[in-house]
Amino acid sequence: MTDLRSLSSRITALSLFSSNEALEDVSTRNLVYLFVPFVSAELESRVKAIERDERMIHLGIAQRCLWTFVETSDNYNIVPAIERDLHEQKTSGVRDPAKKRDLKIKQYQKEKELRTRIEVRGCFPYNNL
Repeated sequence: MTDLRSLSSRITALSLFSSNEALEDVSTRNLVYLFVPFVSAELESRVKAIERDERMIHLGIAQRCLWTFVETSDNYNIVPAIERDLHEQKTSGVRDPAKKRDLKIKQYQKEKELRTRIEVRGCFPYNNL
């Protein structure tokens, strides 16, 4: 965890990523560092803590790391607009039960497809979640 925090600090200090550049502007060699906040969040969320307060601290850190990852992904438009729009739709706002069901099915299918693609590549084993 210490090494990951150090790496995250170095990424920030070196300004590897900027909100005013496109994904194509990022060096291929540096793309792997886009996932450091995600990996940090995963590790922080899995830390074993006996005390409730300690657990809440780790969850707060994990949440901040996830927000950093999501913001960076949004800045670089990594998630296609169509998929972003699909997941931004709230099922609670849809009155028609048939449309609500269709929306939930589409969201589930996209999520399942994404998890399958991630598992096939062997990046993160989500089977244990």
